[in-house]
Amino acid sequence: MEIPLDMLQANNNLWNDSVIFTLYGGDNLNPNHVLKAVRKKWGVQNSADIVRFGKNIYVCNFMRLKDKERVVEKEPWTVLGHLLIMLPYDGNIITDELSLERVPLWMSVKGLLLQHMHMDTVQMIASAAGEVEIVLPQIIVPRTAEGFRAKVRVLVNTPLIQGCEVNTVEGRKIWVDFKYNNLPPTYCTTCLRLGHDRYACNFPPEIVEEEQEDVQENDLNIQGVMSQPLEVIDQNLLLIECGINPELPMGLTLTKPTSPISQSGCPSTGDRKGKGPML
Repeated sequence: MEIPLDMLQANNNLWNDSVIFTLYGGDNLNPNHVLKAVRKKWGVQNSADIVRFGKNIYVCNFMRLKDKERVVEKEPWTVLGHLLIMLPYDGNIITDELSLERVPLWMSVKGLLLQHMHMDTVQMIASAAGEVEIVLPQIIVPRTAEGFRAKVRVLVNTPLIQGCEVNTVEGRKIWVDFKYNNLPPTYCTTCLRLGHDRYACNFPPEIVEEEQEDVQENDLNIQGVMSQPLEVIDQNLLLIECGINPELPMGLTLTKPTSPISQSGCPSTGDRKGKGPML
């Protein structure tokens, strides 16, 4: 049967202001539960048509434009414990070619120099995190470098970029930190990915293992030192200042004192000889 093209085009135009979305990792969810949960989350129980477009793919047609603007503005959404990924729908999207893998996040940058404080420069720096949609403010210069904000579409299946190196007019490199301001509950602080929390993480940490071990070791050392009596801490600090390692056998030093111990007030190895460890 040959359907008139003008009829098809008219039907297609009804969905021009729609969005197409999926729930990340939600292939096994009941579609009816998804439709009901999304309507309630967005507050569009009676002002939107939502249809299933494919496996874990849905299209929502808003009856009121302000509802669509509100939903888009408050991205990203979490529904039924899953991250919701959506795109504008123009009626010509082929599901087999659909790529729902990015969500928008607002981010700020920390560590900029005066030479970097321009909208175009911030946009270039923010592009290291993903696809930049907009940088604010666009006309005035904010009072601080952290006043710039960029809305960036980031990949959900890779760790969030935490910063990048940028060059300066002096020829050196500086590090600029990225701070994401509207992270959803489904953000994992272990692997730095979106889509799950740290309790459901199956990825190894992206942080360098040696750095993690150093942090843990320092924490343990601090806890061990602070658990000692204050007089022991004071005595050990005095020994270390004089080049004596309190953990080494009596009489061994890390460095040779630069001045006579008797004048510095530090106990000499002779004073400690035969007295055993200082407690």
